[in-house]
Amino acid sequence: MTGYGGKLTIVLFGKKGAPKSSIGNLILQKTDRDGFTHDTELSELIENELYAAINTPDMFGEGNNPDQQIIDCMALSYPGPHISLLVIQDRHDTSEDVEQQIEHLRDIFGENITENIIVMLPHGGDIFPLASYCNQNRKYPLEVLNNSNDLHKKLPMDRKFFKYTYENYSEGVVLKRKETLSEKRKAQKMSIDYDRHPGTQFGDASKTHRSSDPGGSQDGPASGSGNSKTGKLNHESDHSNILNIVLLGETRTGKSSSGNTILRNKCFPSGATSVSVTKMCQVENMKIGGTEVRVIDTPDFFNDDLKQPCKDVEDCIKICQTGLSVYLLVFQIGRFTAGEREILKKLEDVLGRIRERTCVLFTRGEDLKDMSIETFISKADTQLKEIVDCCGSRHVFKNTKTDYQQVVELMGKIFHFLPNNQMSRDLKDWGKQNKGQRCTVS
Repeated sequence: MTGYGGKLTIVLFGKKGAPKSSIGNLILQKTDRDGFTHDTELSELIENELYAAINTPDMFGEGNNPDQQIIDCMALSYPGPHISLLVIQDRHDTSEDVEQQIEHLRDIFGENITENIIVMLPHGGDIFPLASYCNQNRKYPLEVLNNSNDLHKKLPMDRKFFKYTYENYSEGVVLKRKETLSEKRKAQKMSIDYDRHPGTQFGDASKTHRSSDPGGSQDGPASGSGNSKTGKLNHESDHSNILNIVLLGETRTGKSSSGNTILRNKCFPSGATSVSVTKMCQVENMKIGGTEVRVIDTPDFFNDDLKQPCKDVEDCIKICQTGLSVYLLVFQIGRFTAGEREILKKLEDVLGRIRERTCVLFTRGEDLKDMSIETFISKADTQLKEIVDCCGSRHVFKNTKTDYQQVVELMGKIFHFLPNNQMSRDLKDWGKQNKGQRCTVS
């Protein structure tokens, strides 16, 4: 099962006034205080141990389905829900009205969404006339329910999720929005945790999580980094000014040297050796304007010589729980091992999906001589090409070069992974200030 940590993903649709929130809270076993509030203006995600439920605004009235609402719904339920629950107004929606709502959802999300739709009559209405009308000439008959007991029996059934077709909206836009909402969700949770337990670490995840976009703006500044009691920005609980740059890859690819190049200092131990020099996660900081940049060197998580690989992965995840994270997947020019063929898949198995925020970094770029990186990739192993194609960007470091411009250019590519906020402006300004600077390559 895909979705939020293997949970069943449910999207709640319905007109304004339909009791979507009540049905969602019933599924999640929540109340109005800790669950959905009525008639939301934004798509909102709340999850518990079993389910991830997304409550949506009214998408059926004229002019009530702007692109942003639809993209937010798709982003929060990416790559698609297991169940689309259409909650209707018993006393107002006729069978024809319900059929129009179903057709409207097909127009927006693709015709196969009907395979996963459950129509819910919340107040025990007669389901037979509606079911008969809606299932005329339908390849996949709709499930129509009229009580919560039947709904709870249907939810645990083994279900394939409906995958969005992206006929009307590009997958790239949806993924970018997903990342933005995810970071806002993380910032909101950290803000709430900070208010409850000032000065504590943010390692313990609450069993119930909420995500929405209070600003309603597309890829705008993170809005969850404030005081949850006052709604005002609170610098002490604001983790939106932290950028994690995580170096990943096999032993002897040049991860540590690349970290030192970025930092302009020999902070990470490195050297020409056949054994791993990096034995555990190590963090070094640098300041870019108001942004704290944490460069994180990691061991080869899949090296047989690593004593506690699970702990090292957990340490990396824990470090990245605060701030935004981007990843540098490091390969050495002219070297592609059997272990590297599946490295992106193996990393995503332990870290979650990271490819959209990953830049493939090739080291020893001087070995290319007069060959461009594009030509090198075109002639490379098919699996290396696939990894490069999957990831968000690529870059080359020449390890004997002392021109810091190669780091400035790398930061420019990282800049494109970030939401359009103060952090991205800090990186842009820093790039202008550091043009032509020299560095010590270690």
